[in-house]
Amino acid sequence: MVTPAPRLATCTAALLGLEDRVKAAIAADGHLQGLARPGAFPSLAGATATQQVMHARHFPIAGGGATKSPGCSFLVHYPGPAQDMNAWLSHYIASHPPIMRRFPGIRQIEILSRVDWIDAMPFARVEHAARIRPLASRAPLRQGADR
Repeated sequence: MVTPAPRLATCTAALLGLEDRVKAAIAADGHLQGLARPGAFPSLAGATATQQVMHARHFPIAGGGATKSPGCSFLVHYPGPAQDMNAWLSHYIASHPPIMRRFPGIRQIEILSRVDWIDAMPFARVEHAARIRPLASRAPLRQGADR
């Protein structure tokens, strides 16, 4: 039997720890059940909630570290799943961060992809292929996306 490299083992352990925390939060007695409590958000009365657990990938931006100034972001979502999720996600992750890095004032790129999960939340589940959230230092971020 081949023993995995220590780095791989550490990465796996970290992901498993996160998975346990997510499962606990969305279990029948998890703290996120409070989101479904009647009257918890009066301003959202009549709204429909959905849920999806996703894996976040953060892409470095040269000079894009933490800042105290507010930013402008938008959320792009790709309803899914794709015919071939592996091919689609591989292509997206390889090709889109370099494009988004050219957006004016970009300081953060986050790509979230779907995972399978078990929960006891009362909300309808969605299975989007991905959600992407670029963050820029100023508005309008959309101008960079149109180039």
